[in-house]
Amino acid sequence: MIADYTKVVTESKDFEDMKNEVNNSPYYGSTFEYFWMASSGKKGVYGERFLDIISDDMNIPCYSGKEVKKHELVKFDRISDFDRVIEVGGVYYKVEVKTSTEWENNGGFKFQQIRPNHDYDILVCHFVYPEIIKSFFAWKDSIDFSQMKGQHGGNAAEETKWFTVDSEDYLEDIFTPYSDIVSI
Repeated sequence: MIADYTKVVTESKDFEDMKNEVNNSPYYGSTFEYFWMASSGKKGVYGERFLDIISDDMNIPCYSGKEVKKHELVKFDRISDFDRVIEVGGVYYKVEVKTSTEWENNGGFKFQQIRPNHDYDILVCHFVYPEIIKSFFAWKDSIDFSQMKGQHGGNAAEETKWFTVDSEDYLEDIFTPYSDIVSI
């Protein structure tokens, strides 16, 4: 028989603390609460859809992997190496999309699962605040991946990286507002 621990968990002080963490979050009741509460996988899908919406608003064609395959827009070895393809000035660029909310206790924004060895041209990062989204891009070849922390294997890990942005001031060296992509 499987034990039911509902009562012991829900009556514990730890459970109340957990509920208070959620209730005291700046995302609770905000415009982007649904995003904050989504699973990591859903956040990735939503981030790609944010790029579709933002690019469409800027009149930048933005294609999903399915559309890229169907219309043979770019050459690739693995469609999983990038999330979207955008067309700017008649040129197609493979785009990797990463999306983050602010982490608790002023933890900044953490962008994870960045793969230096994958085939993409541009990294787009969405910063999802409780009430607004800001999007930035960087050329892959301008990113110093050695400065990023390794993921899944400690700092020495090379296949997957992550980085934290504590302030938007940090972005100016590498990242550019996505709104400027029309001028590339």
